[in-house]
Amino acid sequence: MNTLHKLAIALVLAASACEAPPGPNGEFWRPWYDDPSQTGGVDGSARDGSQLAGGSCTLSVSVTTAALAGNYAPRNVGAIWVSDGSGRFVKSLYVWGNRRLSHLNRWISDTTAAGLPSNRVDAITSATLSSFGVRTAQWNCTDVSRTPVPAGSYQVCFEITSSNAAGPSDCVPFNAGKGAFHDQPPDTAEFQGRVLQMAP
Repeated sequence: MNTLHKLAIALVLAASACEAPPGPNGEFWRPWYDDPSQTGGVDGSARDGSQLAGGSCTLSVSVTTAALAGNYAPRNVGAIWVSDGSGRFVKSLYVWGNRRLSHLNRWISDTTAAGLPSNRVDAITSATLSSFGVRTAQWNCTDVSRTPVPAGSYQVCFEITSSNAAGPSDCVPFNAGKGAFHDQPPDTAEFQGRVLQMAP
């Protein structure tokens, strides 16, 4: 037996000695992200099998803005955005208006506090609207860096003004990552017929 044959046999024996034990279902190898003993996988699934919100859901938002007083009415500017359960800005969904956006005090405050003043990444944007009515938007459960967010408590916030001053605002809490839901929050004077619908 020459040296080359001896080397080949030695390599085969070494490989068989290092062979990993079969997985729990008899499979030879299982990727780490499929291992239930790990905290989570690349598909966003949590250890308990529940799906994380990020990248795996769509929140549809609809609201009818009612007429409000203001020296520019019925022209109006406004914003719809998502914050986390602690009120920290996550992402703008719909922002309408140009010059008077600075009077959306709550939206400006939230985005500025996050270090993202007036951030509109991925948001629907338009000029100042000439009437009140239905506004719709969607959120894909990601933040402004397009990174999936974790499951948990969030809120959709609404703000509108028709003057060179702050107008009304309101936030509606919801939970992302616990499956589909359909919610119709109570009306306010300015924000009516609101619908939040989550599709996992």
